[in-house]
Amino acid sequence: MRSAKKNMGTVFWDSRSVLLFETLQPGETINAARYCRTLDKLREAIRRKRPGQLTNGVILQHDNATPHTARVTQGLVLAVVVEVVVVVVVVVVVSVVVVIVVIVVVVVVVVVVVVVVVVVVVVVVVVVVEVVVVLLVVVVVVASAGTGGAVLVVTATASV
Repeated sequence: MRSAKKNMGTVFWDSRSVLLFETLQPGETINAARYCRTLDKLREAIRRKRPGQLTNGVILQHDNATPHTARVTQGLVLAVVVEVVVVVVVVVVVSVVVVIVVIVVVVVVVVVVVVVVVVVVVVVVVVVVEVVVVLLVVVVVVASAGTGGAVLVVTATASV
């Protein structure tokens, strides 16, 4: 009795669900090139189904089958690790830039507030000085009027 034709498949899963299920055509075998294409599909499946997981790290459990240990496969796995490291470095650089921009904005806002406060203080001082001068003029006029002497009028103007 002849057995039914067998189909070969590859399944990748994590603790939550199947990430990738791929069947091969009858008679097709898995070699290093085919396995690398499958790993590329797996990487895209992880990006789509588990956003952020590639940056957190992925552990592939391989046996010592030839497609798993081939140099081209190992190179692809290393390329994924390098890609993850590059993504993490880019995220850190972007975060540092954002922090620097926030610090610069805060410094600019503080400088603007200080300048506004200084201008307000200067305006208040000028107004107080003008009021004091006017009061002195009034005092001089009132004092002079009571004595019948000459009136000395002093005026001062200031503008900001």
